Amino acid sequence: MTRGDFFYDYTRKETNFALLNPAIVHFIVAKPWKNPYCYADKNGKFLGLYWWEAALKTPFFAEEFKEKFKELEEKHLQDEPFKQAVIALITKHSKSLFGNLTLPFAVYKIFKDKEKGLEFKALIPKNQSPNEKNFAHALFDAASKAFEKRLKGRLLDLPHRVWRLKIRYQKYGIIRAMQDLA
Repeated sequence: MTRGDFFYDYTRKETNFALLNPAIVHFIVAKPWKNPYCYADKNGKFLGLYWWEAALKTPFFAEEFKEKFKELEEKHLQDEPFKQAVIALITKHSKSLFGNLTLPFAVYKIFKDKEKGLEFKALIPKNQSPNEKNFAHALFDAASKAFEKRLKGRLLDLPHRVWRLKIRYQKYGIIRAMQDLA
């Protein structure tokens, strides 16, 4: 199977409809037990929270799950300003050719600033649709993976990945765009 082959062929309209009207949520890319705050449904509720609601009702693991969920909530609140700063940086830099050329260096710097313990101001995103929230998460995920694999040249490839992600998102919706990041 080549990188461009997919197991299903949904249009963007069908994918967006499924995201906006979830009945059964199958977590392929994002695992809710690792990060419940990634994709949003039509009401803006994160899909991973559905999994956690069901998990917290499990009698056998309820106490253990409560502690884990509390840890994830705290981590989310701490990481959200940084995540929004990275998304804003990618959005700003990917609008021009020069910005795309400087994107890897800007992403490297912001991740290094986080490692140094610098604080980031909480950027409150304007009223985002669920699809915009989902796309923003995909951008952050691409930047995180690029930074982690920077020694393998992945950071220098980030502008191309962001460009491909935008194209696939516009054409097919968020699911296929996320498959492109794998």
